[in-house]
Amino acid sequence: MNILIYPYDDGVFPFLKYLNKNNHYILLTPSWRKITISLLDSIENYQLVTEKSASYDEITFDLCWIVDSDTKCEEYIIKRILENAKNDDKKVVITRRMSKNEYDIIKSTIKLENLQISDNIMEFKKLYEDTQEYILDINIPIIMVTGIIPSTEKTKIQLLLYEELKERNYKPALFCTNANAFILGEESAPNVFFDGSLNSRKLIKHLNLKIKQIELTKKPDIIIVGVPQSYHIDLKVSQNDFGNMLFCYTKAVRPDFLIATMMYDYYKFNLDEGYDGYLDDVVRLSSCEVDAVCISKRRLLIEESEFINNVQFLTLDSSAEKLDLSKNDLLFFNTFEDVKQIVDKLEQKLTVD
Repeated sequence: MNILIYPYDDGVFPFLKYLNKNNHYILLTPSWRKITISLLDSIENYQLVTEKSASYDEITFDLCWIVDSDTKCEEYIIKRILENAKNDDKKVVITRRMSKNEYDIIKSTIKLENLQISDNIMEFKKLYEDTQEYILDINIPIIMVTGIIPSTEKTKIQLLLYEELKERNYKPALFCTNANAFILGEESAPNVFFDGSLNSRKLIKHLNLKIKQIELTKKPDIIIVGVPQSYHIDLKVSQNDFGNMLFCYTKAVRPDFLIATMMYDYYKFNLDEGYDGYLDDVVRLSSCEVDAVCISKRRLLIEESEFINNVQFLTLDSSAEKLDLSKNDLLFFNTFEDVKQIVDKLEQKLTVD
């Protein structure tokens, strides 16, 4: 099957391995977007196409997947792709949190019978009944993953925890930061968490009810919850919600195991300065202790970052490989083989509790 994926970036890659290996992927990406080609070495059949080089009438596909990514969707490209899909009676799957304008273009262009949209792409301005009077108890363990800012590999950590727990014969459920989790049959934060229609009180109650529904319907042994946005209040970076999501998430669902992610250079700066309060924002906002820290192999320093369309992208820092993470009883990790240690510590903590 030929699958067109748009807009592709490195954040989409972890989800590709869950698809059929016999598929041929057409990865459509902006010409300005940096793609890590080495990541794609594990995929046998793919074609990387940039927006500027693409002749949309010549792209042939059986299914178009419009993905959740850090890259902006160009409305004219969506329209051209969907018009081609409509003319050839092709299927379209959408797992992206969209603007209302993008959503209107899709509804007006594609045949509804050929369209599959994840449950998180909800009708805009949909009102939620605010009849829940108190927070419901969640009776299974919760692993929560939060990041100092977006793009610190939270999604990758969530997926690796999900896989490792399955390997150990647990039945995990995932409430992911990335809407592409739909292809796994899992859920993610809905549009209304981001469009301003819910104040903090309603967001807390809605999230609590959502996690309770997952507990009751899927009957998992454990739920992995990814926190969108950022937990650092003072960093001068784009997409900083000043810790509001972390505050609301930890009030809606109390984590039994909390993982914080941060960039290598931010961690090293604090280490060099002898400052050990780099987790203070997480503890203050969540009222929880941090159980593990993932040091992302990326750098934050503003002069080393690049801004494209007002979105900040972090660059890789190879010196992170040399980082000495042997420190006290807090579990630090910066390679994803260490996820096994995370689950070991989780099992140990839950046994003691």
